Amino acid sequence: MPPDLMIVDVAMCASNKEWQTRVKGQTDTYDVKFGRVEIGPVIYDYTCSCPHFQYRLVGTGTHCKHIKHVIEQKLRCGWNEQLDHGLRAELPDWCPNCGGPLVHERVGV
Repeated sequence: MPPDLMIVDVAMCASNKEWQTRVKGQTDTYDVKFGRVEIGPVIYDYTCSCPHFQYRLVGTGTHCKHIKHVIEQKLRCGWNEQLDHGLRAELPDWCPNCGGPLVHERVGV
């Protein structure tokens, strides 16, 4: 029998749902996005508009150099209440890490 799940409301930075920036490459500027990607199971991952990205598999952890730059420079906040010392009773209407908007998700814990 599977364990019982408790459903809780978790606050997270909006950049966990949808985020984008432009990254200058050697020959052009590319759009790097983070958001929902549907490839079989629905996952959230990065995509890039560069030609090289077309040959990479989304969701495998292999990224083009533009996405690697975004990750290494920590350009996307990605704050999540559950990963920041557990659930809090009171939160402001903005991300405590970057000051951007918050979104709320119902998750099973």
